[in-house]
Amino acid sequence: MLARLFGTADLTLEVHRQASQSGAPSESIFQLGCVIAACAATTLGAVVLRGVLDPVNLVMIYLLTVVLLTIRFGRAAGVMASFVAVLAFDVFLIPPYNSLTVADTEYVFTFMIMLVVSLIVSTLTASLRQQFFLSHTRERTTQALFGLSQALSGAATRDDVGQTGIRHLRLLFPCDAYLLFCDQQGMLHPPAGVARPGTELQAAAQRVFDCLPSGKVGNHGIHVGNVGYLPLQAPGGAQGVLILSMQSSDTTAEHERMIQTAAAQIGIAAERAQLVDEARNRQLAIESERLRNSLLSAISHDLRTPLTAIAGMAGSLTEPIPLPDSLRSDLLQAIQSNALRMNAMVQNLLDMAKLQTGQVVLRSDWQMVEELVGGALAHLGSALCHFQVDIDIPPALPLARFDAILIERVLCNLLDNCAKYAAEGKYIRITARTEPGMLLVAVQDRGPGLPTGLEWEVFEKFARGQAESTTSGAGLGLSICRAIIDAHHGRIWAESLPEGGSRFTFSLPMAPAPQLEEAPDGL
Repeated sequence: MLARLFGTADLTLEVHRQASQSGAPSESIFQLGCVIAACAATTLGAVVLRGVLDPVNLVMIYLLTVVLLTIRFGRAAGVMASFVAVLAFDVFLIPPYNSLTVADTEYVFTFMIMLVVSLIVSTLTASLRQQFFLSHTRERTTQALFGLSQALSGAATRDDVGQTGIRHLRLLFPCDAYLLFCDQQGMLHPPAGVARPGTELQAAAQRVFDCLPSGKVGNHGIHVGNVGYLPLQAPGGAQGVLILSMQSSDTTAEHERMIQTAAAQIGIAAERAQLVDEARNRQLAIESERLRNSLLSAISHDLRTPLTAIAGMAGSLTEPIPLPDSLRSDLLQAIQSNALRMNAMVQNLLDMAKLQTGQVVLRSDWQMVEELVGGALAHLGSALCHFQVDIDIPPALPLARFDAILIERVLCNLLDNCAKYAAEGKYIRITARTEPGMLLVAVQDRGPGLPTGLEWEVFEKFARGQAESTTSGAGLGLSICRAIIDAHHGRIWAESLPEGGSRFTFSLPMAPAPQLEEAPDGL
């Protein structure tokens, strides 16, 4: 059986022959023939040398033959060779020759010692031979199981575990192997990408799995004919059932241990993949709940405030008491300002939803950075009217390829963020430069700077620089910036400046700008 399971290795075949002790008649006859032939050849050589060497020295030749036969064929052949060697030594090398009688009775003692030594040597040799074969087989088994364990360690999902397990099982055991994993209801299903067992095999495996809690089926599983059903045990409970359909029901203890070890490794890997998947789902659920609470908080606070203000100012305009023209104009401007503020917040929410679902398609084209900065400043003209804006862009800055609308939105959000947190009268600095393979654009202010340790967290959704801030906003502007820059395969980061304030920088990959063709003469 082991010969089929581990290939055509002669060593494994010999171990199985020693373990099974089957003693097939044809094999025994072949071994007996080899023993007689080897002893006959040894006797022929000894007859040639009997006039040169003492009979006692010729005994060593027979002992060597016994050792070689034992190494080649095993203990039974060694025992047969011991008796045949003593008989041949008596008949052909002890006078009178060609007779069982001996002229000197001392040779009887020699025969006894020779037989005992031959039997001891053959027994020890056979034992060493079997230990060598077993150690070699166990080494192969350990290497195979290590390969299975190493492959399973890289499996991220249950389907990956199933595909890896089936592939290695069929390499270890050339037989039909099937894996069935249980779901939350305790029903067995094959992993994706592997062969399904027959209806009868799957039904039998389900019965075996259902009997595991009652203890009717142990960890060793059960065998029905040539089919074995082994539970995939793990610390958290059985993860499924392994089905092995073999050509013969004859197995050895070594074989059984190897199968159980492989099944245990697959079960542990399946449980690990399930726990990782459950942890990922819990993390997603926690993140979704956090985002939902943040969104509700943003809507309830940042949208309700301008709505309340608009409602109050609109109510003042509808009062029958006439209002001065200057006050009426101020109220209308305040209504417009709060409406624009609400519109910006809703637009941020919609943009973030589109970016997360991948609905935004980049329309990249060659653009001038100066036009990008000019468009952003024009868009935020009223918000930046109280700030000194310093622009540092080299005249020879090359063209860059990006989506102008989205990158302008990034720059607008960064400038709007500076306008919210920097004190009025302070300056805002916009710089642009190139480095090998990238364009760097930075927006710097002289505000309070970023809280220590929050340089990366400010780009998270609904993140605010302060937990309880009176500054309006839902905390989506910087998150949208990061999503847009990521879509352009760039980077964005923030840092606090030693002299005070903060600097937000984003980078975009640069490609060689197209060369403009010169106009023909005369045009």
